[in-house]
Amino acid sequence: MSSGGGLRDGRGGGGTGIALHDSLKERFGFDRGIVRSYRLTHGEAAGRSRRPDDLVEESLVELGEEITTTVGTGRDWVIDVERRTGDGALICVERWSMFGYPSGSPRAGRQPVPSPTAPDGRATHPEDDAVRDQVPEEVVGAFLVSAAFVRSSATANGVEVAVHHDTDAARAAGARDIFLDTATQVRLFSDRAREVFGTERAIASVELRMRAPICAGDTVGFITDRSPEDPADGSHPPHELRLRALVDGTTVSTAVVAFVP
Repeated sequence: MSSGGGLRDGRGGGGTGIALHDSLKERFGFDRGIVRSYRLTHGEAAGRSRRPDDLVEESLVELGEEITTTVGTGRDWVIDVERRTGDGALICVERWSMFGYPSGSPRAGRQPVPSPTAPDGRATHPEDDAVRDQVPEEVVGAFLVSAAFVRSSATANGVEVAVHHDTDAARAAGARDIFLDTATQVRLFSDRAREVFGTERAIASVELRMRAPICAGDTVGFITDRSPEDPADGSHPPHELRLRALVDGTTVSTAVVAFVP
Protein backbone atom coordinates (compact mmCIF):
# COMPACT_ATOMS: atom_id res chain seq x y z
CA MET A 1 0.00 0.00 0.00
CA SER A 2 1.05 3.57 -0.63
CA SER A 3 0.62 6.48 1.74
CA GLY A 4 -2.72 8.20 1.61
CA GLY A 5 -1.04 11.56 1.07
CA GLY A 6 -2.74 13.26 4.00
CA LEU A 7 -6.23 13.39 2.50
CA ARG A 8 -8.52 14.61 5.29
CA ASP A 9 -12.11 15.43 5.95
CA GLY A 10 -13.09 17.44 9.02
CA ARG A 11 -16.66 17.79 10.21
CA GLY A 12 -18.85 18.11 13.26
CA GLY A 13 -19.93 15.34 15.60
CA GLY A 14 -22.83 14.23 13.41
CA GLY A 15 -20.49 12.40 11.02
CA THR A 16 -20.55 8.61 11.00
CA GLY A 17 -16.87 8.22 10.16
CA ILE A 18 -17.21 6.85 6.62
CA ALA A 19 -17.27 10.03 4.52
CA LEU A 20 -13.82 9.33 3.05
CA HIS A 21 -14.77 5.72 2.41
CA ASP A 22 -17.76 6.84 0.37
CA SER A 23 -15.74 9.47 -1.50
CA LEU A 24 -13.07 6.89 -2.41
CA LYS A 25 -15.73 4.50 -3.72
CA GLU A 26 -17.09 7.32 -5.87
CA ARG A 27 -13.58 8.29 -7.05
CA PHE A 28 -12.81 4.79 -8.29
CA GLY A 29 -16.30 3.91 -9.50
CA PHE A 30 -16.93 1.28 -6.82
CA ASP A 31 -20.45 0.54 -5.67
CA ARG A 32 -19.47 -1.95 -2.96
CA GLY A 33 -17.19 -1.92 0.05
CA ILE A 34 -16.43 -4.28 2.91
CA VAL A 35 -14.73 -3.85 6.28
CA ARG A 36 -11.65 -6.06 6.59
CA SER A 37 -10.77 -5.00 10.14
CA TYR A 38 -11.56 -2.27 12.65
CA ARG A 39 -9.71 -0.95 15.68
CA LEU A 40 -11.15 1.37 18.32
CA THR A 41 -8.70 3.08 20.69
CA HIS A 42 -10.12 5.14 23.55
CA GLY A 43 -8.68 8.49 24.63
CA GLU A 44 -8.77 10.45 27.88
CA ALA A 45 -12.42 11.43 27.30
CA ALA A 46 -13.50 7.81 26.75
CA GLY A 47 -17.04 7.04 27.80
CA ARG A 48 -18.38 10.50 27.15
CA SER A 49 -21.42 10.41 24.90
CA ARG A 50 -21.16 11.86 21.41
CA ARG A 51 -22.32 15.45 20.94
CA PRO A 52 -23.08 17.61 17.91
CA ASP A 53 -20.13 19.90 18.72
CA ASP A 54 -17.57 17.06 18.74
CA LEU A 55 -14.71 17.53 16.27
CA VAL A 56 -14.29 14.61 13.84
CA GLU A 57 -11.38 14.32 11.42
CA GLU A 58 -11.04 11.50 8.91
CA SER A 59 -7.60 10.79 7.40
CA LEU A 60 -6.63 8.47 4.57
CA VAL A 61 -3.64 6.56 5.95
CA GLU A 62 -3.00 4.04 3.16
CA LEU A 63 -4.28 3.45 -0.37
CA GLY A 64 -3.54 0.19 -2.13
CA GLU A 65 -3.01 -0.69 -5.78
CA GLU A 66 -5.73 -2.54 -7.68
CA ILE A 67 -5.93 -6.22 -6.74
CA THR A 68 -8.27 -9.13 -7.39
CA THR A 69 -9.66 -11.00 -4.39
CA THR A 70 -12.35 -13.61 -3.85
CA VAL A 71 -15.01 -10.88 -3.62
CA GLY A 72 -13.95 -8.80 -6.63
CA THR A 73 -11.32 -6.52 -8.20
CA GLY A 74 -10.71 -3.30 -6.31
CA ARG A 75 -8.49 -1.50 -3.82
CA ASP A 76 -7.68 -1.63 -0.11
CA TRP A 77 -7.57 1.53 1.95
CA VAL A 78 -7.07 2.43 5.60
CA ILE A 79 -8.87 5.37 7.19
CA ASP A 80 -8.34 6.85 10.65
CA VAL A 81 -11.24 8.69 12.31
CA GLU A 82 -10.26 10.90 15.25
CA ARG A 83 -13.01 12.22 17.51
CA ARG A 84 -12.39 15.02 20.05
CA THR A 85 -14.49 17.11 22.38
CA GLY A 86 -15.04 20.77 21.61
CA ASP A 87 -12.14 21.69 23.92
CA GLY A 88 -9.75 19.23 22.25
CA ALA A 89 -9.82 16.19 24.57
CA LEU A 90 -9.44 12.92 22.64
CA ILE A 91 -12.52 10.68 22.78
CA CYS A 92 -11.33 7.90 20.48
CA VAL A 93 -9.51 6.97 17.29
CA GLU A 94 -11.10 4.48 14.90
CA ARG A 95 -9.01 2.71 12.25
CA TRP A 96 -11.00 1.24 9.36
CA SER A 97 -9.33 -1.20 6.94
CA MET A 98 -11.63 -1.39 3.93
CA PHE A 99 -11.83 -2.96 0.49
CA GLY A 100 -13.83 -1.25 -2.27
CA TYR A 101 -14.83 -2.88 -5.55
CA PRO A 102 -17.50 -2.77 -8.28
CA SER A 103 -20.24 -5.38 -8.43
CA GLY A 104 -19.70 -7.88 -11.22
CA SER A 105 -15.90 -7.37 -11.27
CA PRO A 106 -13.53 -10.34 -11.76
CA ARG A 107 -12.94 -12.50 -8.70
CA ALA A 108 -10.03 -14.67 -7.68
CA GLY A 109 -10.71 -18.38 -7.23
CA ARG A 110 -10.97 -19.49 -3.63
CA GLN A 111 -8.19 -21.94 -2.87
CA PRO A 112 -9.01 -25.02 -0.81
CA VAL A 113 -7.56 -24.85 2.69
CA PRO A 114 -5.87 -28.04 3.94
CA SER A 115 -6.75 -29.15 7.45
CA PRO A 116 -3.63 -29.58 9.60
CA THR A 117 -3.55 -32.54 11.95
CA ALA A 118 -2.79 -32.25 15.65
CA PRO A 119 -0.45 -34.78 17.35
CA ASP A 120 -3.45 -36.76 18.59
CA GLY A 121 -4.82 -37.08 15.07
CA ARG A 122 -7.67 -34.59 15.43
CA ALA A 123 -8.34 -32.21 12.54
CA THR A 124 -7.52 -28.62 13.50
CA HIS A 125 -7.58 -25.29 11.73
CA PRO A 126 -5.50 -22.12 12.15
CA GLU A 127 -7.44 -19.19 13.59
CA ASP A 128 -7.50 -17.29 10.30
CA ASP A 129 -8.74 -20.14 8.08
CA ALA A 130 -12.22 -19.43 6.74
CA VAL A 131 -13.40 -22.98 7.42
CA ARG A 132 -15.47 -24.74 10.05
CA ASP A 133 -13.69 -24.75 13.41
CA GLN A 134 -13.30 -27.60 15.81
CA VAL A 135 -14.55 -25.95 19.00
CA PRO A 136 -13.82 -27.83 22.23
CA GLU A 137 -14.43 -24.68 24.33
CA GLU A 138 -17.80 -23.83 25.81
CA VAL A 139 -19.80 -21.35 23.78
CA VAL A 140 -21.40 -18.79 26.10
CA GLY A 141 -23.84 -15.93 25.78
CA ALA A 142 -25.50 -17.37 22.66
CA PHE A 143 -28.55 -15.51 21.38
CA LEU A 144 -30.72 -15.35 18.28
CA VAL A 145 -30.05 -12.25 16.18
CA SER A 146 -33.41 -10.84 15.17
CA ALA A 147 -34.04 -8.47 12.28
CA ALA A 148 -35.39 -5.93 14.78
CA PHE A 149 -32.13 -6.11 16.76
CA VAL A 150 -30.02 -5.58 13.61
CA ARG A 151 -32.06 -2.55 12.55
CA SER A 152 -32.43 -0.95 15.99
CA SER A 153 -28.72 -1.38 16.77
CA ALA A 154 -27.70 0.22 13.48
CA THR A 155 -30.12 3.10 14.06
CA ALA A 156 -28.80 3.65 17.59
CA ASN A 157 -25.26 3.82 16.17
CA GLY A 158 -26.27 6.31 13.49
CA VAL A 159 -25.63 3.77 10.71
CA GLU A 160 -28.01 4.24 7.80
CA VAL A 161 -26.30 1.96 5.26
CA ALA A 162 -29.02 -0.06 3.52
CA VAL A 163 -27.43 -3.50 4.10
CA HIS A 164 -28.20 -3.17 7.83
CA HIS A 165 -31.86 -2.26 7.25
CA ASP A 166 -33.08 -3.65 3.91
CA THR A 167 -33.03 -7.37 3.08
CA ASP A 168 -32.92 -6.82 -0.68
CA ALA A 169 -29.89 -4.52 -0.34
CA ALA A 170 -28.11 -7.04 1.89
CA ARG A 171 -28.75 -9.88 -0.56
CA ALA A 172 -27.57 -7.74 -3.46
CA ALA A 173 -24.32 -7.28 -1.53
CA GLY A 174 -23.95 -11.05 -1.17
CA ALA A 175 -25.31 -11.59 2.36
CA ARG A 176 -28.17 -13.92 3.30
CA ASP A 177 -30.05 -11.15 5.11
CA ILE A 178 -29.45 -7.82 6.87
CA PHE A 179 -26.43 -8.04 9.15
CA LEU A 180 -24.89 -6.44 12.24
CA ASP A 181 -22.96 -3.20 11.81
CA THR A 182 -19.37 -2.88 13.04
CA ALA A 183 -20.14 -0.79 16.13
CA THR A 184 -22.68 -3.34 17.34
CA GLN A 185 -20.13 -6.14 17.06
CA VAL A 186 -17.62 -4.05 19.02
CA ARG A 187 -20.21 -3.56 21.77
CA LEU A 188 -21.06 -7.28 21.92
CA PHE A 189 -17.40 -8.27 22.23
CA SER A 190 -16.79 -5.51 24.81
CA ASP A 191 -19.75 -6.66 26.91
CA ARG A 192 -18.51 -10.25 26.88
CA ALA A 193 -14.99 -9.12 27.86
CA ARG A 194 -16.38 -7.12 30.78
CA GLU A 195 -18.22 -10.21 31.98
CA VAL A 196 -14.86 -11.98 32.20
CA PHE A 197 -12.66 -9.16 33.55
CA GLY A 198 -15.24 -7.23 35.54
CA THR A 199 -17.13 -4.05 34.80
CA GLU A 200 -14.77 -1.93 36.92
CA ARG A 201 -11.97 -2.31 34.35
CA ALA A 202 -11.78 0.37 31.64
CA ILE A 203 -11.36 -0.78 28.04
CA ALA A 204 -8.39 0.76 26.24
CA SER A 205 -8.98 -0.65 22.74
CA VAL A 206 -10.89 -3.21 20.69
CA GLU A 207 -9.49 -4.76 17.52
CA LEU A 208 -12.07 -6.55 15.40
CA ARG A 209 -11.69 -8.79 12.35
CA MET A 210 -14.73 -9.98 10.44
CA ARG A 211 -14.75 -13.08 8.23
CA ALA A 212 -18.46 -13.30 7.48
CA PRO A 213 -21.54 -11.20 8.29
CA ILE A 214 -23.71 -12.00 11.32
CA CYS A 215 -27.17 -11.98 9.79
CA ALA A 216 -30.71 -11.79 11.07
CA GLY A 217 -31.77 -15.34 11.94
CA ASP A 218 -28.28 -16.43 13.04
CA THR A 219 -27.62 -17.71 16.55
CA VAL A 220 -24.29 -16.24 17.63
CA GLY A 221 -22.23 -17.29 20.65
CA PHE A 222 -18.84 -16.35 22.06
CA ILE A 223 -15.78 -18.17 23.33
CA THR A 224 -12.65 -16.77 24.97
CA ASP A 225 -9.07 -18.04 25.05
CA ARG A 226 -8.67 -17.61 28.80
CA SER A 227 -10.23 -16.60 32.09
CA PRO A 228 -8.90 -13.83 34.37
CA GLU A 229 -7.57 -16.56 36.71
CA ASP A 230 -5.27 -18.04 34.03
CA PRO A 231 -1.59 -17.90 35.03
CA ALA A 232 0.56 -15.46 33.09
CA ASP A 233 2.37 -17.66 30.57
CA GLY A 234 3.70 -14.91 28.32
CA SER A 235 1.38 -15.82 25.44
CA HIS A 236 -0.50 -12.53 25.74
CA PRO A 237 -0.56 -9.56 28.11
CA PRO A 238 -2.66 -10.15 31.26
CA HIS A 239 -4.87 -7.19 30.39
CA GLU A 240 -5.92 -8.54 26.95
CA LEU A 241 -8.74 -10.91 26.14
CA ARG A 242 -9.11 -12.68 22.80
CA LEU A 243 -12.60 -13.73 21.77
CA ARG A 244 -14.35 -15.39 18.86
CA ALA A 245 -17.96 -15.12 17.70
CA LEU A 246 -19.39 -18.31 16.23
CA VAL A 247 -22.41 -19.16 14.12
CA ASP A 248 -23.15 -22.87 13.65
CA GLY A 249 -19.70 -23.71 15.02
CA THR A 250 -17.89 -21.49 12.52
CA THR A 251 -15.89 -18.42 13.55
CA VAL A 252 -17.39 -15.35 11.88
CA SER A 253 -15.54 -12.63 13.84
CA THR A 254 -12.59 -12.35 16.19
CA ALA A 255 -11.65 -9.57 18.59
CA VAL A 256 -8.86 -8.59 20.96
CA VAL A 257 -10.17 -6.45 23.82
CA ALA A 258 -7.42 -4.64 25.76
CA PHE A 259 -8.09 -3.21 29.20
CA VAL A 260 -6.25 -0.36 30.86
CA PRO A 261 -3.48 -2.03 32.96
